[in-house]
Amino acid sequence: MNIDTVDKLLSLIPSLRRFVVWNTAVTDDQVMDLLKRKPEFFRLRLEGFIHPAFMKLHDDFADEFTSPNLYGNSSVSLPYFTPGQIAQALADFLSALASAYGANEIVCSMGPGCPTVAAYTCHVRQEGESWGERAVTLIPSDLSTSVKEALTNYQGWIFLFIETGYTTFQYTFLRRNLEVFDQFEKDLKEVPPDARWPPAHEVQTIKDAYATRGRLYHVYDVYDFFKQLESEGRPPAAPKTLRRLFDLFSTASNRDGPGSLKLMTYEKVLSYL
Repeated sequence: MNIDTVDKLLSLIPSLRRFVVWNTAVTDDQVMDLLKRKPEFFRLRLEGFIHPAFMKLHDDFADEFTSPNLYGNSSVSLPYFTPGQIAQALADFLSALASAYGANEIVCSMGPGCPTVAAYTCHVRQEGESWGERAVTLIPSDLSTSVKEALTNYQGWIFLFIETGYTTFQYTFLRRNLEVFDQFEKDLKEVPPDARWPPAHEVQTIKDAYATRGRLYHVYDVYDFFKQLESEGRPPAAPKTLRRLFDLFSTASNRDGPGSLKLMTYEKVLSYL
């Protein structure tokens, strides 16, 4: 099998969910080039493209979905995903946070970035399939960038998840409002370089104007996030998986103190930045 065959099969079989391209003539560079040339092959339907190119750490994946590591100044990024994978990953991760041991235990036992990476590595498990029986379909990019850098540099979906106190958290799903953001960056470039840092009056004036007139980011809660994914043409997550995830978010959002998970408003996102 060569890359032309892969291209044709992905074009002819739109229902394909997992594609094993192991021990073939297809090189890592060809796979990454296909991802860049025809992202629609991956982003709207595939939950697994099994090839060595996705079984190693990268720092240059396309930013389809980015999630911060719980602790540490880094993020993980997925080159493609399905809503079912994201729903399952978030449910697995939040279940661990809500357990008797909580965030400190899973981080101390696995390392700062490992829980986040592990959550996003596998396919959608079948009914009754345990975590230990999962199939690993890719290794997410481990990006040595902070969440704040991701917010200003990436155009894909970002799951912003931050600790606001001892085991209390806030979250939101967001992506850049490209039209407003592009104009914002153009306006900032017109400010003289020596006036950009520390923030001068004219820089702050521009930021204040965009904070009130035009939203730099589209911000969603967990329910609207999955509606947005469906509107993009992505295959919907299984209802049972979504119910499990929504129940976890609902329980955590109604809790005060340790284990609470509150939605970040747009204003709070700007304040965080």
